[in-house]
Amino acid sequence: MKGSLRQRSKGSWEITMDVGRDPTTGKRLRHFESVRGNKKEAQRRLAELMFNINKGSYIKLTNLMLGDWLEDWIKGYVTTNCTARTLDSYQTEINNHITPMLGAIPLTELRPQHLQSYYAQALSQGRVDGKGGLSPRTVLYQHRILSEALNHAVKMGLLVRNVAEVVDTPHPKRTCMNTMASEDVPKFLKASRETPFHEIYCTALFTGMRLGELLGLHWCNVDLKTATLYVVQSLYKRRGICKMVETKTSHSRRSIALPPTLNNLLLQYRARQEAEKILLGLVLKKSDLLFAHPDGSPLDPGTVSKTFSKVLYMARLPHIRFHDLRHTHATLMLKAGVHPKIVQERLGHGSIAVTLDTYSHVVGGLQEVAAQRFESTLDGKALKILTDYETSDEAGPCRQNVGNMEEFESEPRRTRTSNRLIKSQQHTLKLLNKLTVSQLAELSNLSKAFISQVKHGTRSPSPKLLDALATLERPNKPDKDYLDLFLQSRRARGVSPRTLRYYSERLSKFIAFVNYLNADRQDIEKYLNSIPPNQYGLATRHASYRAIKVFYRWLSTEYELSNPVAGVAAPILGKPILPSLTKEQVKLLIEQAETVRDKAIIALFTESGLRLSELVSIKSENMDWELRTVRILGKGRKEAYAAFGELTEKYLKSWLRQYQPNGSIWGLNQWGVTSMLRRLEASTGLPCNPHTFRRTFACLLRKAGVDTMTIKDLGRWESLEMVQRYTRSVSFLDSMRFYKAPLA
Repeated sequence: MKGSLRQRSKGSWEITMDVGRDPTTGKRLRHFESVRGNKKEAQRRLAELMFNINKGSYIKLTNLMLGDWLEDWIKGYVTTNCTARTLDSYQTEINNHITPMLGAIPLTELRPQHLQSYYAQALSQGRVDGKGGLSPRTVLYQHRILSEALNHAVKMGLLVRNVAEVVDTPHPKRTCMNTMASEDVPKFLKASRETPFHEIYCTALFTGMRLGELLGLHWCNVDLKTATLYVVQSLYKRRGICKMVETKTSHSRRSIALPPTLNNLLLQYRARQEAEKILLGLVLKKSDLLFAHPDGSPLDPGTVSKTFSKVLYMARLPHIRFHDLRHTHATLMLKAGVHPKIVQERLGHGSIAVTLDTYSHVVGGLQEVAAQRFESTLDGKALKILTDYETSDEAGPCRQNVGNMEEFESEPRRTRTSNRLIKSQQHTLKLLNKLTVSQLAELSNLSKAFISQVKHGTRSPSPKLLDALATLERPNKPDKDYLDLFLQSRRARGVSPRTLRYYSERLSKFIAFVNYLNADRQDIEKYLNSIPPNQYGLATRHASYRAIKVFYRWLSTEYELSNPVAGVAAPILGKPILPSLTKEQVKLLIEQAETVRDKAIIALFTESGLRLSELVSIKSENMDWELRTVRILGKGRKEAYAAFGELTEKYLKSWLRQYQPNGSIWGLNQWGVTSMLRRLEASTGLPCNPHTFRRTFACLLRKAGVDTMTIKDLGRWESLEMVQRYTRSVSFLDSMRFYKAPLA
């Protein structure tokens, strides 16, 4: 191989090299490269290229970007070699995180520093909504995707090495596994009888199967004569469509022995299913799904999971996921003394190491039983020698040294310790180095000899010295800047403008009332008691308490100032009956509305329970007229769905025939909708703000007999408490319809 150098200009050199011939055309192939620097640097690069060519590791530089390669890798490799669930997961992480941050870097110029800085940024501020960073487990998952893609690039000859192999990856914390206690199982099974999925929950608990595996079972996979079940496929819901796919891994294809109780339950379930088929004029076939709708269509996994949460609520049990039934099955078996190898085979894990790592807390709990069993295998003479042990003269000096350990009070340096004294000394020594002994003695009114001894580690710091050092760490910023800095920190975390105004108004009044840097618990309680109640009781006082609590927590974290709110009791909130509307009042508002658009807004507010911000964000492509649902941008900028009825559909279609939207279907912002409702309130005298309609939505559903959990799901509330507060506006006469005399 030949190579040459040519100076193009001052500080610029051109390398020309022969890299062989094209195997198809036989033409001579040459490599051209420009090097910035002196002649020695150019010669060093030429020698490196010649070494790579002779070694066979030469890579021709291309303009292929990392983002383009990831897209090609997804289409050419992942699509054909991975499952649909893995494909969706890879595409989500690549499109939302990896490509926007690293996609513009040329593939051959990717360095470990790029990945290391990206991981650090993703951990601190990597979320798409801008509200903080990603979890270490998510960043580790992205690292594995990148590593696999770069490994494939090395195999294809596009890279010499995989730079992801030398990057330090995040270490995710081990999450605590939630399981159902054995004494809670009867309560759960009793509550699940009221649902159509009782057999699914029992099978999951008694076999440890995944939800997709359960919904993918056919009757040909169940042998009730031998009480055996065969897992061969799984049901997967992708973009609203359910389809059968292969099991998660090859080890997931397994046979599971059924307990006698579950086997009898499935026999009864099969008899009922055959009777239902006969009523529909059908015959139960072996190819039919085990758990399905009466017409044979597959069940929605989301519906099964949501109903599972309702069962836990009805049974008054702590909330767990449906997948935690699988963990419960394994945990109860291990506690019963079943060998981990058997548990591994029932769960379908790839190796027993996975089972032991996942349920190590359970296996560790069996150590006492194992210790007792070991002791029972020993001869009684050996145990007697241990219990009748007498100390000899040779052991005397050793025992004496152990007893003298009480006089030894120091601890070895540079070791991990939970001793707070040692930690405070280490922190103090760092601060002592900032000032001289004379300055510290003058600051804390202590002797120079005492401070010198503390500096050399022979004495512990006194409280007076610690207080003096704490004053050095306090910032010298003026008091008026703290509120601005706090608001800036909230803004950087992605807090909404409305919440920022809430903090600014509450804290400005508080700062004007007390000297907050020197305030104590009594000062804060005095300020809170000075806030008069409004029409909603102590809600204003409680709102100020929450703002002050967050502010002092920030001061304590950022500037290590004291937090006096820790000892202040939160004001007790009142429970007012909030206003809502009846069906007749809503119909009156629709009649009094001026335009079809206003009628559609009122109807959609009432039938869907939408918030104002959710309503104005609706676009024409978000509407699903067949299912009568609308996709919205919910609270916290999370995508969600809301349902609507015939009245909304009538007015909304009429409005869209008149107006061609370019963005929002209303052509109004939040202020426009609020102004329209205020005009309507003035003309009718009815409470007509957006949140009144949301309360009306909850109350009308409660009057129709809908349970609280369903109302919570339909209205996208975060807790049942909010639903209960809203539905208090149901009148006493309405509640009398549900009254039953206790002594009847």
